[in-house]
Amino acid sequence: METNNAGAWERVPANCVDFVAEYMTGERYRRDCEVVGNLSLAFARSVRLVGDGRDAWVFDIDETLLSNVPYYEDIGFG
Repeated sequence: METNNAGAWERVPANCVDFVAEYMTGERYRRDCEVVGNLSLAFARSVRLVGDGRDAWVFDIDETLLSNVPYYEDIGFG
């Protein structure tokens, strides 16, 4: 978003729709997801498990594990 669009809004401003569509369907979004995924994997590998059978991972089900791209495609990225 651009600074002139900052503020309270419930939908992507019309003059930002093309940018959002290009970002989410393009190479930059994929690369950003890969970076976040690699950082998450590095963190997960660094955690020492106790090994008592009680260790667990809890995931917040959002863009971290599920893609919002199909939703944004359905609504025209706006």
